[in-house]
Amino acid sequence: MKKYLLLIILLNVFTQTIFAQTRVEYKQLDAFVENTPNNVEESIESLAKYLGLKAKSDIEKTRAIYVWIAKNISYDDYGYNNSDLRDYSFYDAENVLKNRVAVCEGFSNLFVALGLEMDLEVKKVVGYSKGIGFMPNNYVQESDHAWNVVKIDDEWKIFDATWGEGNGEIVRGKLVSTKQFDELWFDIDPYSAIFSHLPEVLEYANIKEQLTVNKYYNLQNVDYGFFKLGFDSEKTFKKALNNSELQFVESYDFAFEAKVVKAPFEKILRNNKKYKFQLYIPKAKQVAIIDSKGNFTELKKNKKSVFYLNYIPKNIDAFEIGVNLKGNRYSTILKYKVKR
Repeated sequence: MKKYLLLIILLNVFTQTIFAQTRVEYKQLDAFVENTPNNVEESIESLAKYLGLKAKSDIEKTRAIYVWIAKNISYDDYGYNNSDLRDYSFYDAENVLKNRVAVCEGFSNLFVALGLEMDLEVKKVVGYSKGIGFMPNNYVQESDHAWNVVKIDDEWKIFDATWGEGNGEIVRGKLVSTKQFDELWFDIDPYSAIFSHLPEVLEYANIKEQLTVNKYYNLQNVDYGFFKLGFDSEKTFKKALNNSELQFVESYDFAFEAKVVKAPFEKILRNNKKYKFQLYIPKAKQVAIIDSKGNFTELKKNKKSVFYLNYIPKNIDAFEIGVNLKGNRYSTILKYKVKR
């Protein structure tokens, strides 16, 4: 199943482009994978052999598989929109490699096939997801998604090449996908993944807590940029599990490096209470709090490119954190409501 439609809407609110930075440690490996010769892509065996040439560890082997699949296999919109016309054999690993389209079943099948050829301990995981079509109060208790786990250093690591391939939205009742490589779903932190991915076999979630399907579906939604900004995923999960009324700050994706050092993770804050903000945004020219009355309060910047401010909201209904890279345009990365 493709990513949650709400995420696409949120990203488009401020016309920000989905962007995932390539992890520096994989830059050379990624370049090698992206230049895979056509002649080695004709079989799973030859492709796996090539992808393993520059991989020095199991995590690098997995990286090579993830990048190749996410960048070369497209989501099968036709198959999704006409599921009665597709036999599941269409999504066998060999067919996916040949046809270069798949739904989650095919992505995960090819991932397993390449992984086994590269001597990885890899599995396809079937479970519940909060992708396109998911409604918090209208869900069916049956699995609807597939992804992969790889055992690395005696720990199951989580990978979803389907969601790493791109995004989708429903247009006039039909799925329309946009291909855009996403870094987030490579070795995603288990407590980030659990908000949208619950495996039928909980062992593959790699979390400490027991989680039923009902509790999973009752977890609050967390926006796409929330964990990318560096909010503590395990702390967030525990808060969500113990407080069904808690709402998390609205967060947006962005085309620049940004991390939260310190900031409230709750969506609703209080008037006349002091809150501390510390944001690492090395390429920002200015960072400002913009309140519901249109007032700008600039954050100060230290030598380590951390913008900081102790802020007390007064007689306002909401405020957002805006980032100015150049010119006068601010991109919103966080948005809070204020309770009077």
